[in-house]
Amino acid sequence: MLGFVLRVLAAGAVLLVIQGLAAGLTNALLGPSGVDLPPGSLGGVVLSNLVTAAPLAWLAKRSRLSGLRLAGCLAMVFFGVSTFNNMIEALFFHVFGARDFARYLLQGAVTAVPFSFVLMALMGRMRGTPPGPATIASPQGAGSWAWRLAAADLLYLACYLGAGNVIYPWVREFYESRSLPSQALIAAMQLFWRGPIFIALMLLVVRMVDGDRWEKAAVAGATLSLVGGFAPLLFPNPYLPDQVRWAHLFEVGISNLIYGAAIAWLMTPPPRPVAALAGSSA
Repeated sequence: MLGFVLRVLAAGAVLLVIQGLAAGLTNALLGPSGVDLPPGSLGGVVLSNLVTAAPLAWLAKRSRLSGLRLAGCLAMVFFGVSTFNNMIEALFFHVFGARDFARYLLQGAVTAVPFSFVLMALMGRMRGTPPGPATIASPQGAGSWAWRLAAADLLYLACYLGAGNVIYPWVREFYESRSLPSQALIAAMQLFWRGPIFIALMLLVVRMVDGDRWEKAAVAGATLSLVGGFAPLLFPNPYLPDQVRWAHLFEVGISNLIYGAAIAWLMTPPPRPVAALAGSSA
């Protein structure tokens, strides 16, 4: 356990360096952003990096993959959960414009790719065998997958709207002063865009984790909650007032935890006994 904690601390430090280099490269390519973090944000950024590194390190440790495949999958999960899907929503709600959207996507990608290779090396997964025995899942037909995917998408919309209604009194003033899309358009965007993206990313996590149903649910919930919810909102930013930021932190962190775990559970059928499979083959 101590070894894992030390690796997470090292990963958080490396992530801070990579973020600085990625910001410099992005500024060189696109010009200065003109938007800086408020003073005193460094402590929050360091904490955010540790919160990001911990679930990704556990995902790397428990993955059935290694080497380039593991690094590629880690990069997709990190970028998709932390940057891509969050930036889509920020653009949709006019938190910033298309120029900043493109900037943050580039910066997020330039951060996620090298960090995933570093994390793979830190966790000793450059090559080797999976850390434990693989589970044998029951076969699923097209009909089974169709209802699972539809249920997962509807569940995301329910979690999103439910959590949003809970924290709305704390963010009402901020959003009432902005030009927002209609409720129908908001629901459609979550149902047909952000929901399917999260489902695809969590399916990737489920396929990566070499564990039982409970472990897959725990890793998926922690990844979606910590990497995509808590970590991006732990430090002040120039776009959201602190009250709005903290409200969204608890909203997204808790709802993503529930949703990520539920998706992993839903998408992981119980294993069939090996003896039964042997008997059926005979």
